[in-house]
Amino acid sequence: MPNLVGVLVCPLVSSASNGVYNNGGTVTTNVSSLLSPFSTTGATPDPIELTNYNVQISGYNLFMENSTYDFQAFIEQLRQSNQINGNATTGFTSGLINENSFSRGMRWYYADASRIIPSESGVSRSVQILGQNLSSVTIDLLVFIIFKKQIIINLNNGATISQS
Repeated sequence: MPNLVGVLVCPLVSSASNGVYNNGGTVTTNVSSLLSPFSTTGATPDPIELTNYNVQISGYNLFMENSTYDFQAFIEQLRQSNQINGNATTGFTSGLINENSFSRGMRWYYADASRIIPSESGVSRSVQILGQNLSSVTIDLLVFIIFKKQIIINLNNGATISQS
């Protein structure tokens, strides 16, 4: 994927671990938490902790070492993303997830991938997610790849001049 900016990982309980049981105690139907009307999955991640977390971009680790990825790591990665002045100016911050929400299960895993060598800009790169599931259930990872695209439009006639 060219012009990669970030990777957002949302851990979900797999349908293999989420079933409907009959009276005999056997699973009759496996249900994805994304399809359940009783779950907030999709709007929120399931409370699953990952450790030894890392993101590889074209085979290179984004973090120097595999991370336990706590709230501090989340804030450090998110700080540069969509913030005015890199979140360095007081009063210009944004964010809906605080430390209390993160520790109670709003475990989003974000990695800022915008730090690249200028010569690699526009080059397609692969993304791999590394980590260890600390829960006792099978999980799926919903991964959002964030990239930037630039379009220049002629305001006189509405024609697209260039795309990159």
